[in-house]
Amino acid sequence: MKHFCTLIFSFLSLGLFAKEPLEKSIDFVVDTSRRGEISMAQGVQKMLQKKAPKIKTRYIEIKDGRTKLPASHKESVYVFFGQPGLKLMKKLKGQNHKAVHIAHLLFDMHQDLLDGNNQKLFFLPAFLKTGELHSPEMLNIKKSPQIRWMNGVPSNMAFEHEAGTSNMKTFLEKHAKILKNKKPVTVILLAGDAEKADGSVTQFTTENAEKLAKKVAELSPENPLIVMSGPRTGKYQTGKKEGKLVIDKAAHTKVLFKDTGASDPVTHAFLKKVKSLSPERTVILEDFIKGKTSHYKGVFHLLKERGGQLFVNGESNSSIQDAIDLGLISQAHIYRHGAMNPSHHFNVSFVKARYNARVLAQDFTLEPQGKINHKKVRSPCETVAGELIMLFAR
Repeated sequence: MKHFCTLIFSFLSLGLFAKEPLEKSIDFVVDTSRRGEISMAQGVQKMLQKKAPKIKTRYIEIKDGRTKLPASHKESVYVFFGQPGLKLMKKLKGQNHKAVHIAHLLFDMHQDLLDGNNQKLFFLPAFLKTGELHSPEMLNIKKSPQIRWMNGVPSNMAFEHEAGTSNMKTFLEKHAKILKNKKPVTVILLAGDAEKADGSVTQFTTENAEKLAKKVAELSPENPLIVMSGPRTGKYQTGKKEGKLVIDKAAHTKVLFKDTGASDPVTHAFLKKVKSLSPERTVILEDFIKGKTSHYKGVFHLLKERGGQLFVNGESNSSIQDAIDLGLISQAHIYRHGAMNPSHHFNVSFVKARYNARVLAQDFTLEPQGKINHKKVRSPCETVAGELIMLFAR
């Protein structure tokens, strides 16, 4: 992941801030261990370049658990993401520094940060307005003038044609023998452990993975199967003390299971079950390993070029948005599972209605399609970039 991010971002050394004069800019503060937030930052930044090319932007890297607020010009705008960003946003409470926060769900911490200061804005996906996702106290904050609603979550996929095509070529070279016949492909995005509004975590377990494998084994074995894990797949394990969930430090650092080539127990369980139920099937594992180049974009572009099927994990708002932005939603099955929180379910239902997406219930039966909303909407990147430009000009 470090290699991947280095290619895209020009990260600034935090130690230089006191020595170099800081110019007014829009500063994207990004946790490089969180792939979805990287995609959100890139998408918004590229839309800004398109709409307001004279505005300077920069990326500031933060690492797991670091909550020190980076230095910035007093008239710059901070852009934060997810729960780590809320912790940094808290440092600005009571200050007049301009800041924006982008998230895929409403966290309990939002309630403490909505103080009426119009210099600080919070972007949330519009599907959160539907249904009672939280307590009455939490529902009240949705009325705050600091909240801005997006139709989904920002993604960089629509801007990445050249990089995606190049990444696809590298992937094809890596698996030339299997993919030389140019058949359609079936792509499986394995789900991961997901945060809830209170910051706790729900696991996508080995049992969940095996149920998914049973569904996949029913598909025709004719087309190659590409299995992709993510940084949250198998991220947590039950700790020895008090049975609490703790991060599995070994996961995604190297191959842990020689028979499947997987770097975490959830991916291993999925592959083992698929191979036992469908031994004749050709399987390519594109496993997420920290520090190694990801072929995520390349696989998406391969699917767009050759056709086939895409199984998208319902808790990944960013992957769902990537499928929408690249025009793959008609080839997709979004699958619900036990690690999804209420906001994830509402997003899936929103996408089903908006884009006529096919959705698999937790028992992997196809959900009935309801009334389709054909109304045109602004992209999340457009919504955020437009507000950032106005905030920057104040």
